[in-house]
Amino acid sequence: MKHKTFFKVLAVVIAMTGCKVQKKSEAAAVKAVKTKPANAQPKQVTNRELRVEDVFVEFEGQAQPNVYNVVFSWPETRDRVRISVDGQVMFAVNTSERQTEAVANLQGGRKVAVLVEILDQQYHIITSETRELDVPKDYVFPNQFTLTNHMKIPNERVFLNNSVVTTGNFNLEIQTKKLIVLNKSIIQGFVPGAKAAHGNDGRSGGLISIEADYAEGELTFTMNSEAGGDALMGYYDQYANAGTGALMEHAICSLGTNGFVAGHNGDLKLKIKDISNFRHYPQETLSDGGSIAPELSKANVSSGYPQMPSFRSYNVKRYECPKRPSAGAGAQLGKICQTFSGQVSQPGCE
Repeated sequence: MKHKTFFKVLAVVIAMTGCKVQKKSEAAAVKAVKTKPANAQPKQVTNRELRVEDVFVEFEGQAQPNVYNVVFSWPETRDRVRISVDGQVMFAVNTSERQTEAVANLQGGRKVAVLVEILDQQYHIITSETRELDVPKDYVFPNQFTLTNHMKIPNERVFLNNSVVTTGNFNLEIQTKKLIVLNKSIIQGFVPGAKAAHGNDGRSGGLISIEADYAEGELTFTMNSEAGGDALMGYYDQYANAGTGALMEHAICSLGTNGFVAGHNGDLKLKIKDISNFRHYPQETLSDGGSIAPELSKANVSSGYPQMPSFRSYNVKRYECPKRPSAGAGAQLGKICQTFSGQVSQPGCE
């Protein structure tokens, strides 16, 4: 009887011990699952909630200037997104089916109010946000354009279309994402053959600088300057004879002044990342200095050839009267720096 009782107690003890071991194993397994790295089993994107900050906006230019699409994108979720522009609903989509949508034909340079709404599957609004957006504005050169001052163009896109841009002695600096030449165009320092007036040095060209991510089309750069003005002819000075009072005259600077120097060519700086569809032709043209004047004579005076101002005149520019006049010096070349597709800048072009 005692033996039977002992075996019963032993069986109960063994059973209880086995139960404790099993519970410890289960607890260890639960703890192991909780500490398992989260990225071991990635959470399905479609189970998360969409937030308004998850909706991204990007502008995409169309082929013609100042016409843009606004492209909206978002991650895949279980919600819907509804977009309104200036109070008009443009679309409402299930984000699990489509993650991008565009609104077309927005005018460049205008402001638009965009309402972003996150909806549940029953079209109840979860959250919303209004954004004021500036549609990019393109710069479009007219067919004929002449700078009257230094000019900087920082627009999203810059267009030329059969354009002839004359910079003169001013700087033209273009910083843009896209330079688009729809039809062959020219950017030049001066109109070919430009020449300073008699008695004046020619003007030098300014800087032409273009920095762009992308360029396309065909563009010629004419780097030149204004030719030097021709010399001034001398003149006859009149005075009264001290004895008789008769009006007398004698020649002043009978051979005239020197010719005047030409300006130097402007500098060209091109820094463009992608030129795969861009053809550019830098051209250097050297202008001449001015010619010497004809010798002073009554006939030449009568012809109206420009003369030096009288030394008796006040507040006028004074000119040298050389013994042997010479033509003015011609133009000097400017600097051309070109860096494309991530190339290292040329020496002196940093």
